[in-house]
Amino acid sequence: MGIREWFRRGRGLGQQWRRSTEEPFTVSTSTKADGTLVVDVLLGSVMSLGLQYQHCVQKYGVSDPLTLAAGKEYAESLMDEHELELAVTAYRELAAATRASLGPTAPETLANQHSLAFALYSRGSFTEAERIQRVVYKARRRALGLTHPDTLSSGNNLGELLIQLGRYEEARSLLRTVSAGLMRAFGADAADTLVCRMKLANVEHLMGNSAEAERRYRTLIEGLTHTRGRTSPATLQARSNHLALLLDMERTQEVLGESERLVTEATRALGATDPVTLHARHGLARALVQTQNHKKAIRSLRKIVADNERVHGAEHPSTLDARTFLAEVLAEHGDPRAEQEALACLSKWKQLYGSEHPQTERARTVFWRMRGS
Repeated sequence: MGIREWFRRGRGLGQQWRRSTEEPFTVSTSTKADGTLVVDVLLGSVMSLGLQYQHCVQKYGVSDPLTLAAGKEYAESLMDEHELELAVTAYRELAAATRASLGPTAPETLANQHSLAFALYSRGSFTEAERIQRVVYKARRRALGLTHPDTLSSGNNLGELLIQLGRYEEARSLLRTVSAGLMRAFGADAADTLVCRMKLANVEHLMGNSAEAERRYRTLIEGLTHTRGRTSPATLQARSNHLALLLDMERTQEVLGESERLVTEATRALGATDPVTLHARHGLARALVQTQNHKKAIRSLRKIVADNERVHGAEHPSTLDARTFLAEVLAEHGDPRAEQEALACLSKWKQLYGSEHPQTERARTVFWRMRGS
């Protein structure tokens, strides 16, 4: 999908805003003495930026610095509006343009590939994102060294992608290297350092190292609460991850009340459909299942699946994770709908990760359990 299609989609987005706000939607254009097009849009900055980018492509060509700058601003605005499909397209074209004009290892090319990988990650396309981010990380490591901020940023993102793909040993090794570099460069409480420390706790959890994971979570939560407050997004996410670990350790009585408080605080601070809140709501549903409150858990999970679909899309891993858990709970409750849910999830997980991934195996287990019952 090229620039003309983005623009057509952008107009649709502007019309949606117009319908939702019932305010006038107007576009006015003028041209400066140097030929630069100025676009004023009363509603819809994304559309305005798309128009400016289209003008630059037509007037200066795809590789002109003005075009690339306009394209980057447009792509960033699409990410801000969660228009992920369009953002992926924008960053693909930007990466291709800088690669053709500046070379595959130019800083601008690597920056656009880094952004493309993040857009793909946000969309749930982890395999392609990992492949691109690995290329960027290796190129930055060669050109800039292991401790350069750009290299550390790529390594941090690559570590998360490896976790999502189930390659935990490789992720842990990389994240330890990145964490040490971030600590030296920025300190223990810097944003990127905290994100990396969270990922290290996550990977220890996923590898079954519960004691080490809990130690890391408690230290992280204490630091985040002190520096950012109890209800900052990072603190809420760390608390949610810690409760998920406790649930895996079957410490349900410790978790249920705290899960309810966490969901209340996250909803108040971020909204019910923020990804952090959705994760906390998922954790509360797990706690309800462990306390045998299946009916309430099923009602909650149906809402969580629907909200994930609205926020992320039907094929995003967060949506599929919630839907797979719903299938597991339905199966435990003897509901025949579990088979259909599990089969749908099985197909999607296989497309995303292949037949051997743990998420694929989860869905397969539920399906055959119901098929054999």
